[in-house]
Amino acid sequence: MDRSQTISNNINPNLPVERDSHVYNVASSWVHTFGPSLINDARFGFNISDDDTINPRTNDESFDMNALGIGEYRIPTDGNRVLTPREHGIPRITGLPFTLQELTNGNGYDRMDTFQFADHITLTKGRHNVKMGAEGYYVTMERGAANLEEGALAFSANQSGYSLASFLLGRPDNTQTPEGLPLTFPRSLRQGYYVNDDWKVTNKLTVNLGMRFDFIGVPYDAKGLWRTLDLPGDTSIVDGRGSGYNNNGTIIPTVFPGTVDENGAVGLYKQQTRFFMPRVGIAYRLNEKTVLRMGGGWFDNINHMNTLTIFNLMPPKSGSDLYQTFTNVAQTIAVTGINGQSYNVQTRQYRPDSNIITLDDPLFAKGGANATNRAVNVLAIPPRYLDGDVWKWSFDVQRELAKDLVFTVGYVGSKGSHVGNSIGNYNNPGTPSTSTNVQARRPYQQFYDPALPSRGIQTLGNVRYIDSYGGESPSQTKLDKLLAAAWPAASPTPSRRRMATVRTADKRALPGKTRSTAAATATLPLQPDPQLRGALRLGNPHGQPARAAQVGAQRLANQRRAFHPFRVPVLRHPGRRPEHRRPDSSGSPPRRLARRRRYA
Repeated sequence: MDRSQTISNNINPNLPVERDSHVYNVASSWVHTFGPSLINDARFGFNISDDDTINPRTNDESFDMNALGIGEYRIPTDGNRVLTPREHGIPRITGLPFTLQELTNGNGYDRMDTFQFADHITLTKGRHNVKMGAEGYYVTMERGAANLEEGALAFSANQSGYSLASFLLGRPDNTQTPEGLPLTFPRSLRQGYYVNDDWKVTNKLTVNLGMRFDFIGVPYDAKGLWRTLDLPGDTSIVDGRGSGYNNNGTIIPTVFPGTVDENGAVGLYKQQTRFFMPRVGIAYRLNEKTVLRMGGGWFDNINHMNTLTIFNLMPPKSGSDLYQTFTNVAQTIAVTGINGQSYNVQTRQYRPDSNIITLDDPLFAKGGANATNRAVNVLAIPPRYLDGDVWKWSFDVQRELAKDLVFTVGYVGSKGSHVGNSIGNYNNPGTPSTSTNVQARRPYQQFYDPALPSRGIQTLGNVRYIDSYGGESPSQTKLDKLLAAAWPAASPTPSRRRMATVRTADKRALPGKTRSTAAATATLPLQPDPQLRGALRLGNPHGQPARAAQVGAQRLANQRRAFHPFRVPVLRHPGRRPEHRRPDSSGSPPRRLARRRRYA
């Protein structure tokens, strides 16, 4: 059990952030040996993580946001309710020489639980070492968070010539209503199945073949609180999506699902069953001093479920109304500066169709003629949203140049696809214009929400679009030199031998740019076992990518047991002690020594 409490202070002493975390972990394993060649490992565990992020005004019933003198703060889509004490805070104010806001960054509280079940079987038969198994993860959350918990006021130069002057005059450029801290209850089931065969084809060739299938269940909200803007399009991807709403002959976007209850507890995008992921690795010993390794495989890269927990920030439980002002150039005035030079200064005036926002009622909580002249900010995810995946491959050659000098050169590459990203301005106009009426130039200007029929056809504001069409193709070229010194004469045991330093030059190519990093240093044990250098681990039970250059823990175990300058420990069979054989320069299999060393 872990517990931590952190208070992050700010240059403004009135804006600290306090985080309180409680973490509980339980892991268990039952290993049963059915025989010398068959082992079963069953595992169960869970993780419970509780986090709470607060500011000094959180749960302070004496603090009244509406008494700040900058308007009344309510959530209009949720019955125009006032904010609860848990949601109290200072609204975000931008356009000043500094940004004034609570620094909790929308974090509220999280209750995250993960339960894991797994079973792994290891079977050794002849030259094959086969591993297979299955894993299951059930993830649950209870979360309260928002990007705009307390609302926002933005000031610009359009109203006065300077944004600070607009603030002093009490004339915001645009305002957004609070989202509050609505709850969400995500659920997700993930499963994985794999089989992997380490096949020693010959004394020189080892092949590793693996296949893994992962089923990543589409997350959903158990109470049907997740919703998305649904653009008209293909109706065959997800049942209920793509039809749009017929507004007098014009098909406009709608909101999916159409209900906000347990009947809407469905996935927002299509379930995938594409992750049948092969892995292969090959290690070949050309001679007693040279080893070739190569390998590659396909791996999934599951997008974090927190990416989707924002989809409860939609009407009617949350969402944000956007009020904007639009101005035109009124006149140009010639002004002489203190330096004697002439300047042309433009003045602006509100357009006839514009809101006129003041700090008396910046969010139109009191109603009035402009209370309905607002746009609604929403979120959207495509029905064909895909989880990330990555192809990884590697190749390296290792050559023993002298007794204590090993040279390795290799290449490691990868290509990632369907990387999750967020487009915050998806509904912004695509072309620049001198007109400040952004709303009239948006690609999608209206939408209909079947859960709020009383609002009728609504004006569509900003759309935050969550997609997975990013990609990356990093690569790495590595050159290692392993240097060894003679054993210290006073060293009583091999475990106290000297270590060598490896210098690695790392150069990764990313889309649109190239980055070169400084040489990195690492420490490796001396005297690597040439018989075990070919051990290549790919397709392991947890689906993690393996490194072709990794020699493995068994080599270290052999080196710790005994050391002789003319003998090399060779692993005859998994689970058995190594025997000593003398290397034979003729290339024939080494002869077994008549005498064996006993190990404690």
